[in-house]
Amino acid sequence: MFTGSFVLDQAFRWSDPLEGIASGVFHVFFTGIAWLFYGLLPGLLVYGLYRWRHWQRCRSVAIAFPGIAALIFVVVGLTFSPTTPSKRLKQFTGADLPASARDLRTHFTGGGVADIGDTYYFRCSSSDTDALIRALNLTPTESYDQHFFSKRPFPSWPDPSTWVGSALYRGGRDDGGWFYYLRTDAAREQVYLLIACI
Repeated sequence: MFTGSFVLDQAFRWSDPLEGIASGVFHVFFTGIAWLFYGLLPGLLVYGLYRWRHWQRCRSVAIAFPGIAALIFVVVGLTFSPTTPSKRLKQFTGADLPASARDLRTHFTGGGVADIGDTYYFRCSSSDTDALIRALNLTPTESYDQHFFSKRPFPSWPDPSTWVGSALYRGGRDDGGWFYYLRTDAAREQVYLLIACI
């Protein structure tokens, strides 16, 4: 239950649940190490107490409690703090999704030790695009970055290669692990945004 709770969490936090499950299963090694400290050791302590004191009631539940607690924690988190585009953008960048955003499309990947790669597409007012560029502290990119969003990232999404006069911006956090790319059309009313962490 302890390691399975992370698999469940990843299944709901990725856009593709199967990719999320695969990532969660990959993380079993890492969550297994945490289970040694937060699951196995407390479970053995409870088991030892039960044997020493000759207690019988609720022994299985008491031993499994760390795993049950982890599962409850994940379910409560998914229930009361579900992954939404605006929450995820705010969490990773500190910026708000533009109030005028419409036709929103997102693709979320990553979590744990898996690299985060969130892709957003939306339409919004040009003033909101400018406000987002300022909020993310983005600057126009050099020519070597121009391949970002040079074509559509997913088959059913709009094709930015048709945006004549589009502009590409780049930025990131001071710690160097996070980077952001934003491509907008000439009217600054269509936006592709990539949030990534390595």
